[in-house]
Amino acid sequence: PLAYAQNPAVSISTFKNDAQGAYNIIHDDFGDFGVIGINNYVDTMAFNRGLKITFGAITSACESNPGMYAKANSMINDHDHEIINHSH
Repeated sequence: PLAYAQNPAVSISTFKNDAQGAYNIIHDDFGDFGVIGINNYVDTMAFNRGLKITFGAITSACESNPGMYAKANSMINDHDHEIINHSH
């Protein structure tokens, strides 16, 4: 019997919006008053430059401070940033 070479179709996924690569900076400890630079500076600087960031939220800190919870929602919904669980 003859063996035939198989040539399956292969493709490599591209990045979102035809980007040439992907890079994401993760800022940890969101909600902790010791690192308020995430919500006071990083969010604005990244948004003004069209960059998406990911921030790791300490959920207990955000739950106990309604201002942090509102800011997290704004960063997600208004600035298209991503949130992850700080402890995960």
